Amino acid sequence: MKRFAFLILPLLLAGCASTQIKSPHIYDLTNLTKVRQFIATGGDVNQSDRHGRTSLHMAAISAPDAVPILLNAGAQVNAQDKYGFTPLHFAAKHNPDVIRMLLISGADVSIAMKGRFGCTRGNIKKYEDANPYEMAIDCHLHKAISIFASFAEESDAWELAMNEDTYQSYDVYLQNYPSGMFKSQAQQRYDALKQAFMSRLEDNQPCKLKDEGWFYVVGECQHGLAHQQGEAVTSDGQTFKGEFFEGWRKYGQLIANNELLFDGPFSLGEPHGEGVCRFEGAFEECRMYKGERIGALYKQRIALQSEMQGLRSDIKSLQQTVYRQAAHSSSNNRSSENQFSYISDLNSDDKAKRTVSRIKAAVDLIGFFASVALED
Repeated sequence: MKRFAFLILPLLLAGCASTQIKSPHIYDLTNLTKVRQFIATGGDVNQSDRHGRTSLHMAAISAPDAVPILLNAGAQVNAQDKYGFTPLHFAAKHNPDVIRMLLISGADVSIAMKGRFGCTRGNIKKYEDANPYEMAIDCHLHKAISIFASFAEESDAWELAMNEDTYQSYDVYLQNYPSGMFKSQAQQRYDALKQAFMSRLEDNQPCKLKDEGWFYVVGECQHGLAHQQGEAVTSDGQTFKGEFFEGWRKYGQLIANNELLFDGPFSLGEPHGEGVCRFEGAFEECRMYKGERIGALYKQRIALQSEMQGLRSDIKSLQQTVYRQAAHSSSNNRSSENQFSYISDLNSDDKAKRTVSRIKAAVDLIGFFASVALED
């Protein structure tokens, strides 16, 4: 499949010396001590049986703990049996947790097999041309499908980061995949590129700033310090445009991600005083004190938002409780499966149904008003 063309990663593992010793899967691949002894004595991990299956094929079926040992010993990750099955085919069905390891080691998801394959004991399918991902879909192997998809998504993200090759692109990858398979490479590249970027900013400054973490990129200077009109930036993408005084930002616009955050006075590197702020996409007057926004109206609004979020959570919990109780009490006499089926029971002659339906209506009405209040 075209989607997985990029998954053909180079196999970096070195092969071990080959001998005619029997393949360890004839014995017990779950006995890792014996597997290691077999390898240590020169055993051929790539020797196949009469079906063309190697130890890695068998480990993917029934001994997942042996997979990394075999791979480190030079097992051919794309070996095919006489039907074209690779270890990845078998892992998709029997041990999906090793799919990722096989893919990282160079397993080619585009390799197709031909022949019969049992999705389940009673569901035998005959394939003419199916790779592991297609087989997983056809057999409804949901965990395997999810792992293939997440690997493809992360591989795309890594490829994008490498193509852009900026510290920002690697930072995006690390934020989205903090435990990703390319974490170490991304972190190394991020550190190197960011250090180089900061060094360029430092070296190219027309004069210095007293603001820690800020670099003066253009503007006027006095006595070796930023003074009067100019522009400064940080390594994480913030920008200040405005007036400087003896190396400090004095009055201007603070911008992040191309959006104005604050326009007004600064003191010792922090927004300080009356100015204009952005709140939920709109500009409004604001007061800042040493970088922190103050003002009774602003704080009341934040507190109200928090209370409304809490109310919404409480209402949802109450709804679930009421619906569970209602379902339990009227399990043998439900009027409808519709969410608002209680409407027809508001004036029911059945007291229990009437009470339950009115409670439901009250809960939904409270929830509606809370949602409207949050939107406002």
